[in-house]
Amino acid sequence: MSGGWISGILYPVLIFTTAIHGARKRAAADAVGNGTYIAVFFDAVRPPFSKSFIIDTDHWRHYYLLLGVTWGIAVASGRWRNDDVRGGRPAGR
Repeated sequence: MSGGWISGILYPVLIFTTAIHGARKRAAADAVGNGTYIAVFFDAVRPPFSKSFIIDTDHWRHYYLLLGVTWGIAVASGRWRNDDVRGGRPAGR
């Protein structure tokens, strides 16, 4: 709550959406080599998820790095899957 009511509401939303999105991508990781990456980073960020509601996480730089990498790999795996469906063409082209 150090950021006020807005951050007090949006922080749990960020955590729950990251957990749901990461778990879905981890379960459906079928891109070549991507399954290992999402598994490692999502498994590394799960324990701090539970601690983050008890302990102040304002200065946990590694925690936010793991959140960002989890989102980045999840988005990249979706793009790779779309490229495979489109015949190897990059998304948006």
